[in-house]
Amino acid sequence: MKENHFNCIYMYVNVINKKRYVGQAKDFNKRHKSHIRKSTNKFPIDRAFNKYGEDKFEIIILKENLESQCLLNFWECYFIDKYNTLMINNCGYNLASGGHNGNAFAGKTEEEMKEIREKISNANKGGTWNISGENNPMYGKFGKNNPNYGKHLTEETKKKMSESKKGKYKGENNPMYGIHRYGLKSPGLGKLICRCTKDGELLDVKYQFQYVEMGFSASYMSICCKYHEMNCNKEEWFKKYKCYPRKTVNGFVFKYYVEKKKS
Repeated sequence: MKENHFNCIYMYVNVINKKRYVGQAKDFNKRHKSHIRKSTNKFPIDRAFNKYGEDKFEIIILKENLESQCLLNFWECYFIDKYNTLMINNCGYNLASGGHNGNAFAGKTEEEMKEIREKISNANKGGTWNISGENNPMYGKFGKNNPNYGKHLTEETKKKMSESKKGKYKGENNPMYGIHRYGLKSPGLGKLICRCTKDGELLDVKYQFQYVEMGFSASYMSICCKYHEMNCNKEEWFKKYKCYPRKTVNGFVFKYYVEKKKS
């Protein structure tokens, strides 16, 4: 590979049968090598490379230099859906719907799903997964039966616990370090939102403060996002927010980013 791509969404296209695969990679060259390795046959796309050969696949970089895992997940789900690359549709090599929270069973047939459901059900009926009731190691161990009943920490132990926590969340160790309550870096402007055309075509996904830096009003975008999230009429909007709704901001529709959930 001559040129590498980082934090990217890539697509393979089989030039023989036109089937596609969409994936995400922090380091594309490294990811690509794992797909084409002869000893790899865990996933359908790996077996396809072994069957047809690397030269029978076209590589397309759909997005790159994405700023967060959240954006990688979003765009992977988006392109899997857009190009219809799931195996269950016989159009591609993807087993799941994408993203870290994607549907891991999206590519399973009804017979396979029935078998999986039976295995889960059997495991929960008194199996190793069942820790309810008498199977719970702490069952009945309350009050005097609790192993820690009547035990108290010594002053020396309390002092050690106190010392171990001093400075733990001070300065850069504090999870709120560098986060401002107001301004562009405030938590309220750190939300991911989508910008779309009036026809619903997705243009991009950015943090709200990034759109503010582009010249969009933070308050107008928030009102627009709330309006489309409610999906309501003007009367319902006034009843809840007591202000005028905004369907667009500078001609664009803004919506809260919601990662795909398991179906």
